[in-house]
Amino acid sequence: MATETAQLPIRRGPLLLAWVILIIFCLLGPFMSYSGLPGTGEGSPVRQAGYLTVFGLAIYGSRPLVDPKRLLVVPIAICVALLWVWLSIAWALEPGIAFRRAFLTTTIIWSIFAIVRRVGVDQPLMIARALLVALLLINIAVSILFPEMGVHSVNEPADKGLIGDWRGIMTHKNFAGPTVAILILMFLFDARRIPMALRIIVIAAASYFLYRSGSKTSAGMVVCAIAIGALFQYYKGRAKGFIISLTALAGIAGAIAVYIYKDPLSGNFTDERSFTGRPLIWKALVDYWSDNPWLGSGYGSFWNIGPQGPIYRYATGWVTEVATGHNGFLDLLATVGLPGLVLIVIATVIVPIVTLIRKADSNAPRNALIVSILFFCIGHNATESTLFDRDGIPQVFLMFAIAAIAAMDSNRFPKAKRPSVSRAP
Repeated sequence: MATETAQLPIRRGPLLLAWVILIIFCLLGPFMSYSGLPGTGEGSPVRQAGYLTVFGLAIYGSRPLVDPKRLLVVPIAICVALLWVWLSIAWALEPGIAFRRAFLTTTIIWSIFAIVRRVGVDQPLMIARALLVALLLINIAVSILFPEMGVHSVNEPADKGLIGDWRGIMTHKNFAGPTVAILILMFLFDARRIPMALRIIVIAAASYFLYRSGSKTSAGMVVCAIAIGALFQYYKGRAKGFIISLTALAGIAGAIAVYIYKDPLSGNFTDERSFTGRPLIWKALVDYWSDNPWLGSGYGSFWNIGPQGPIYRYATGWVTEVATGHNGFLDLLATVGLPGLVLIVIATVIVPIVTLIRKADSNAPRNALIVSILFFCIGHNATESTLFDRDGIPQVFLMFAIAAIAAMDSNRFPKAKRPSVSRAP
C-alpha cells in the first residue's frame, strides 16, 4: 500500500489552474502593486492572496506528501541566488518590506518551476499564448474605442514623451510593451501547429500595437531576440555559441544606443533630457552602490519603502518620485550588492545559456523560442527593472524559459514516480 501511494501521479488540473491564475495576476499586477499611499511599500492583499493560491495549488498538484522529492524543482544556481536574497533581509533597511518581497519572489519562482517540471512546456505555452492574445485584443479595442483610458494623455516627470502612446487596459506602456513583444516571439517560433494565417494576423496586430505603444525598449529588444532565435534555429556552424553571444551583446548595445539618441554619436549622455532622464536615476544607484558595494540596501529596500529610502539622500527632484531604477542590473547591484548580482546573473544568464548551447540541436524550434524569450527578458532589464523582481511580466516569462531549459536536464532533478502498469502474463 505504501508503495502504491508513493507512486501516485501528480494532479495536472490544479497545476494548470495555478498557471492560469499566475499569468492573469502577472498581467494584472500593475493594478495591484500596492495598497494605501504610493511609495510606502505596502503590499496588495488581493495580489498576495492570489499568489498564495497559486503556490498552494502548485504544492497540492505536486503531491509532495507521497514523494517529498517532488519539491526539489528549482535549479541549484537559482536556489543559491535566492539564498543570498533571503540573507540580505538581515541587513535590509526595511526588513518587513524586504521579507514580503522576497517571499513573493520565491513563491512565484518555485510555482513556475513546479508547474513546468510536472506538466511540461506545451500546455503552459498554449495557455500563455491564448491569454496574451486575449489581452492584445482587449488592449487594441480599448485604445481605439476608449482613448481616454487606453492612450496616455499626460507626460510623467521621467518620461516627457508619453502623450499619445497606447497602453490599453494596462496602466503604462512599459507594462503593455513586453506582453506584445513576448506574444510575437511565441507566434514566430515553435508555432508550427498554429495555422499560418492566424500566426501572421497575431504577429501583425501585436507589432502594430507595439509600434503605437512607443515602447522603445520592448521594440528594440524583440528585434534582437528574433535575430538570436533565428540564429539558434538555423545556424549550424561550430562557432554557434560565440556568434550568438556576440550578436546578443551587439544587439543590446545597439538597442540602448538607438534609445538614447536618434543620433547616438552626438549629444550629452548626462543631459537630463536624454534617455528620458535615466542617466540621473542610474547615477543615484551607482553612487549608493559605491558606498555599499558588498551588501547593498537589502533586497527590495531601495525604492518605494517610504521617506527613509536611500533615493532621498542620493538624488533630488523628480528622480525621487520614480519607483524603479529602470535598469534591473543596477537595481540589484544597489540592493543585494556585487555578490548578489553575480549570483543572479550566473543563475539567470550564464547557466541557462550554456545549457541551451549544449543542447542546441535537440529541438531547434523549441530552443529558438526559449532562447528568444530568455534574451528578450534579460535584455529588457537594460532600461527597465524586472530581474528577480516578484511578478514583473518579463521576470515571470524569464523564469518560464529557464524552467523549460532546466527540464532538458531532467537527470538533474528527482523525477516524480509514475504509477506502474501491471501487464497480464
